[in-house]
Amino acid sequence: MQTMQNVLLKIEPLVVFDLRDWYQSTFDSILMPNGQGGMTPTAIRPRGTVRMVAESVDGQEADWPFSGKSELALQQSPSGNLAFFGRLRLNGSMLAHATRRIPSNNVCKLTILAEGFQPTIVNRLAIPDAGQTSLRQFHELYPAPIYSFSRQEKSATLLQGVVLDRQGRPVSGASIQLNSAFPALTSVMCTGPVTTSEDGKLLIVLDYMDVDDTDQPIKTVSSPVQLSVSLGGNVVITRTIPFLPNIRNTVPSDVLVIP
Repeated sequence: MQTMQNVLLKIEPLVVFDLRDWYQSTFDSILMPNGQGGMTPTAIRPRGTVRMVAESVDGQEADWPFSGKSELALQQSPSGNLAFFGRLRLNGSMLAHATRRIPSNNVCKLTILAEGFQPTIVNRLAIPDAGQTSLRQFHELYPAPIYSFSRQEKSATLLQGVVLDRQGRPVSGASIQLNSAFPALTSVMCTGPVTTSEDGKLLIVLDYMDVDDTDQPIKTVSSPVQLSVSLGGNVVITRTIPFLPNIRNTVPSDVLVIP
């Protein structure tokens, strides 16, 4: 008599995305022992819906067989990671029957979109074939101007403002840079590439006022900072911006006007 054994098939995802809310993981998380005698802040996932949009790299359709933009169909694991098993939603449809499986050997440009965060762009993502080891992607998502900041005692210094043209219209897609050598910043939190939003808004997160072992404040960022605005690779505005630490600082609307 033959016996039949149940075989459990485990399908591994092609890509696993480990996303973190950079601001909350940095300023609002709980410190936990890391097993090496130190403390490590707990990771905090971004709240809300996350979308990932794929397209060809610089129009190279040979590496990506779909025209236009397609959305990755994602599944969330109990740990909060997002798993991609190789199916795409066509034309942004949320219907399961409207998905297509990607063929082998694909490379795409990927844009990670999450409400309240700046878009994160992966310029070249090589997706492994089924049966290969899953590709793991770690990304910290940085706050956008509409990010909902908590009011914690230990908080960052925020600079926000609006870039306008000479007619008073908001300028989107302008690149923002801080001159860290002006005067001498000992620490500036990296907020990734900062660009103005569709309504011209910008948000920059600076380091916070820390304390030493005697609970005395240590100034890690000095006021003022020098801020540059670029369009098409050309600097169009350079301004010196004073600020107060540990609060949200708003740049006056007449400061960031492109002449």
